[in-house]
Amino acid sequence: MVEPAVSSLSGDVSLFATGTDGLVRSTYYDPQVADPQWAAWFSMSADQPFGPNTPVAAVSSVPGGVSLFATGTDGLVRSTYYDPQVADPQWSPWFSLPADQVFDPGTPVTAVSSARGAISLFATGKDGLVRSTYYDPQVANPQWSPWFSLPADKPFGSHTPVAAVSSVPGGVTLFATGTDGSVRSTYCDPRVANPQWVPWFSLPADQPFQAGTFVAALSSEPGGISLFATGKDGLVRSTYYDPQVANPQWAPWFPLPADQSFGAGTLVAAVSSVPGGVSLFATGTDGLVRSTFYDPRVANPQWGPWFSLPADQPFGPRTPVAAVSSVAGGISLFAMGKDGSVRSTYYDPRVASPQWVPWFSLPAAQP
Repeated sequence: MVEPAVSSLSGDVSLFATGTDGLVRSTYYDPQVADPQWAAWFSMSADQPFGPNTPVAAVSSVPGGVSLFATGTDGLVRSTYYDPQVADPQWSPWFSLPADQVFDPGTPVTAVSSARGAISLFATGKDGLVRSTYYDPQVANPQWSPWFSLPADKPFGSHTPVAAVSSVPGGVTLFATGTDGSVRSTYCDPRVANPQWVPWFSLPADQPFQAGTFVAALSSEPGGISLFATGKDGLVRSTYYDPQVANPQWAPWFPLPADQSFGAGTLVAAVSSVPGGVSLFATGTDGLVRSTFYDPRVANPQWGPWFSLPADQPFGPRTPVAAVSSVAGGISLFAMGKDGSVRSTYYDPRVASPQWVPWFSLPAAQP
């Protein structure tokens, strides 16, 4: 499984994935070198391997820097980082974060940076409570805080994925789907007096999702947030919060136009490459990656019909897609083929007559 791609500098993209041997591997594209091309996959140093295909969270909190997080077989969350600000920069050894209690092996970790150099992590414990830890470089002797539980009206299912987005400097908003299929949210807003995490609350729903359904969240303009998730009927639904309208509140969930439905719970990748714009990507039951987009620059903007990207061969049904924008208006996609190779396609608005290029394979990684 290809994890979310990260861009830490203009035009630069790094990928990370855990192999069947439990080692995290990486490849990257650096446009600043002569004859740029994708580097060969390489293994990150490890004190001990993770479980096969363990999900990895990646975040860039400083230009050129990347931090990784993953849950080990012992239930401890480990991290490594690359800091370009030090002499002879290289990936640090993996280290364990402080723990009040361990998570289940392989529990997905969500990472977000809401201020330069700052990182917050979120993961759902065995008891269904969402826990967090953070690193704040602005305090004296900065270090990772102990994990703490966020307020809960009721627990989520174990391993429930948590989506995190920062739409205002220093602020973070979370989303997760409960065992009843409703999407819940909590947030910390540093602009209020005595900021703290608010109690979880449910977003309006026309119908519930499957328990634990992944929610894609992004902010395409200051203070605004859009959500996307695939319903039980295979339709991708969305809701949004627009702080620019009078009496702002979450809109009711609405289905996006569909040429055909996806499988229930199919993962949706969302990326914003222009202010206020959003592009979505998901793999259909036929293995083709489809996309739709919202472009606020056109007259009467609205969501377009889903369309299929060019494919030399289909992916497996519901294959997760990683999407990243490393240049204004540009998007790169990555997905794991049936043969285990990572494939990519991209849209570059800087060329004449821009269009999606055919999928191509990145250098092979073993195992």
